[in-house]
Amino acid sequence: MQYKEAKTRRYKKGQLVFAEGDEAFEAFIVLLGSVEISIGVGKSRKVLDVITENQMFGEMGVIADIPRTATGRCLEDTELVVVDRSLIEPKIREMDPYIRYLMDSLISRLVRTSHGIRPERKGVPGELPEDDSALDPRDEGESK
Repeated sequence: MQYKEAKTRRYKKGQLVFAEGDEAFEAFIVLLGSVEISIGVGKSRKVLDVITENQMFGEMGVIADIPRTATGRCLEDTELVVVDRSLIEPKIREMDPYIRYLMDSLISRLVRTSHGIRPERKGVPGELPEDDSALDPRDEGESK
């Protein structure tokens, strides 16, 4: 598959693409390789998905303009298409308001379901349980 206006980025096995809590400026499409999406750290770490060729990830934070809700780590040497927020925002602004509301609702529900958390408050789609909120997934001691 070819992508217009696409730049690519290469990552080594074990390297972080982003960490839970990071700001979200880009989404990604896997060209080659695979990326594990997880939440939490240590014993509370939970793998949510493995993203493979021609699948997108990282879009929730970009679309909803919220910090990363999960960590993305390459399971092998990986090449990604980088989809900058500037490519997505104009298309979101042009969306029908009902479709935008539907998309926002689905993202909010997915965040809450992924983290097993309470309904949204103060415009935030979800919050981590208090005991996990201060943990940094880069402190796990895994290869980076």
